[in-house]
Amino acid sequence: MLNEERRRQILELMQSEGRVLVRDLSKHFHTSLITIRKDLEFLHHQGQLERTHGGALPVRTGALKDRSLQEKERLFRQEKLRIAAAAAKMIRPGQVIILDSGTTTSAIARACSHFKSLTIITNATNIAAEMAEQRWK
Repeated sequence: MLNEERRRQILELMQSEGRVLVRDLSKHFHTSLITIRKDLEFLHHQGQLERTHGGALPVRTGALKDRSLQEKERLFRQEKLRIAAAAAKMIRPGQVIILDSGTTTSAIARACSHFKSLTIITNATNIAAEMAEQRWK
């Protein structure tokens, strides 16, 4: 694989996962830790990522810049689904639960959609809208 191909794939992985770790990239590309570190340094100097100890993060171009809800939902998706499944196991029919705004709490709400008698209190319009839509399906 060419250096440029690997670097492009690193950027794609970072976009989909929200971060990249040197050791994971080394395993993924079957290359040395040093090669991955050099790739991350190169991409950092090109302004395409923020280098961190042990990996890299996407570039942030301002303190107020925030990802869209859809982007946040894709980040760490598997972890959010595991958290949601664990939380749903603790909930019993008839209970009242409070879910704050956030993509992990959205995943919890979806994991609870099978309950017939559950009250969800939330300040998140996306969770409220999704739960209302689920109820009418």
